[in-house]
Amino acid sequence: MGVFDSVEALKKIWNLVQSNKVTMADLKKAIQSSYRKSHERLGASDVQGYTKKGRFIAIEIKGENDTLSIEQQNFLKDVHDKDGLALVVAENPKKVKFTVWGTQSIPIVAEADFLDFMKVNA
Repeated sequence: MGVFDSVEALKKIWNLVQSNKVTMADLKKAIQSSYRKSHERLGASDVQGYTKKGRFIAIEIKGENDTLSIEQQNFLKDVHDKDGLALVVAENPKKVKFTVWGTQSIPIVAEADFLDFMKVNA
């Protein structure tokens, strides 16, 4: 995901103003081209946080026909390898589908009721 760089945008707009040829199209282009890459790790999960006990949680959210990229798989595997809780939540017409990595009590769950899952992993 890109991050808006307001300093870069201001520099571009200032250069336009200095040239005395400012149009709305130029301003729009200056703003649109003022995004930079974020500093996030490639493949980082959509939601990240910690449990009350301090365990790291990574949740990747996928649409009905979406799949995990290699980078996302590597990130979730890394979370699992470091004793974190890695989840993939996929849209399913009938119920939410979980794939869980990183728990001793439930190594992999294909489908689970959300409340039951949370009782076991709280």
